[in-house]
Amino acid sequence: MSQSMQATGRVVLRGNGAIAEEELNVNVSQDICNGTGSVSLNMKPGWAPRANLDKNFTHNCSPADLASQASNVASDWDVSVSKDVTIMDQAMKVVADLPLNKKAARVAVTTNVDKIGDVTLNLVQRGNTNHLRDNQAVNSNVCSVAFALPLKEVIDNDSISADVSYDVLSNDAKVRAYYNNGDVNVKLQSVYNTKSNSANSMAVLTYTTDDIKASVSADPDMNGEIRVSKDRYSVRCPYNKSGVNTDDIQLRVDWSQDL
Repeated sequence: MSQSMQATGRVVLRGNGAIAEEELNVNVSQDICNGTGSVSLNMKPGWAPRANLDKNFTHNCSPADLASQASNVASDWDVSVSKDVTIMDQAMKVVADLPLNKKAARVAVTTNVDKIGDVTLNLVQRGNTNHLRDNQAVNSNVCSVAFALPLKEVIDNDSISADVSYDVLSNDAKVRAYYNNGDVNVKLQSVYNTKSNSANSMAVLTYTTDDIKASVSADPDMNGEIRVSKDRYSVRCPYNKSGVNTDDIQLRVDWSQDL
């Protein structure tokens, strides 16, 4: 059985001069059940360095700051478990965030269904930060099913794909369609609420070279974001129909270190 320990983080410099470590995390992972599963301990230190690069240059790296936050260094932690199982001859992968240390729980079960592909059932408690991207906390409980649409049964084009998810608690149906043509990718996403009949949509155009990825997203009201990334560096520039607020521009540097 193998064990790993890794520290990861993300340093963010904002257009208003604020710079901070925003995603500091230490992960310890251990294989279980003869390698068919794993258990992970994720620790987020309660203190992370930050500074404001204005004329007054404020920061939280003084000895007094470190001493006052010493008791919080190991206060934020969570445990997750993943396991491959077989139930009634159906292979499944189960991932669970355990409700320890006052953390919101999550269970995701993925299995492969003939002529459809992977189907995932998600049960997520409000406040969980592993269900959405960028560690964003969910603002309500989730009970959803997600799967890829079998478009190849009706469209003879490998460049087109789509997936759909439906949350029975919020009544939100999310449909995402993708078109790939060499270095160019187009994603169209629409979220429709079957109870209120309201909908919102978003389009994302992405261009990728060997080492640079650039994308532009926009909704019908011209709210969106421009992203450019290379290796572990990325720039994010939100915008709206009024233009760009330079304070919202971010330079991100992701890092990782095996321990």
